[in-house]
Amino acid sequence: MLGFDYYTPTLVRFGKDTESSAGELIKYFGGSRVLVHYGGKSALRSGLIDR
Repeated sequence: MLGFDYYTPTLVRFGKDTESSAGELIKYFGGSRVLVHYGGKSALRSGLIDR
């Protein structure tokens, strides 16, 4: 196998209503778009996608 470097800095935020800080974090990191990856339909049923 060839050698390689893999660098992936990640911030994972947990807790109640933490999705409300998504816009603030996107702006802080210089982003302009969001990719939401979810399985099943729990994110839809909970209303998270609508929020």
